[in-house]
Amino acid sequence: MKNMVNFKHLGKLSSNKFLWVVEKRIKKSIRKNYDLKKDVKLVVFDDLSEYVLRSVIKTPFEMIRKSKSFFGVKNIDETIFENKKLGDFLKKNKAFVVLPWTLDHEIILFMKNMSKIKEKKKYIKLLKDVLEEEIIEYAKLRGLSYTKIKKSDEKEFLDKLGNKHAETKFSLVKSVGVLREIDS
Repeated sequence: MKNMVNFKHLGKLSSNKFLWVVEKRIKKSIRKNYDLKKDVKLVVFDDLSEYVLRSVIKTPFEMIRKSKSFFGVKNIDETIFENKKLGDFLKKNKAFVVLPWTLDHEIILFMKNMSKIKEKKKYIKLLKDVLEEEIIEYAKLRGLSYTKIKKSDEKEFLDKLGNKHAETKFSLVKSVGVLREIDS
């Protein structure tokens, strides 16, 4: 019997079907949210982002691999948008940074800042339409590492909500998008 994964919102799926669902969602999100042209320069921090770009997106990008510590980044959270060293590097190299930024990150950012942080065009939220728990499973199945979101009150609240009502996170991130459009 094939390896199976089970999520409330997806039901039981074979691991291959699960990988297909996640990759399809990532492709759709990238097409919808970013106009990535051939030969664009992308800064990546992690194996997961690099794998997704090379194996799932498949557009010929110039990949610049840097560690988070090179820019003084400790966590992938809202503080990354204010990192001057990273911002200067992106401007100087005419590059974009690819973040392993999940749907959970997006909701937490909104909850913490209630739209105070403006969207920055040089930041690509690669996993924006995928739940963190799905990315953890995806990374495990692909043999890649993923760093979980740092625990916070917002994350705990979001997880409790998601456990009771599986589709809540998807609805919340849709609402965040609508509110950001109204705000801009």
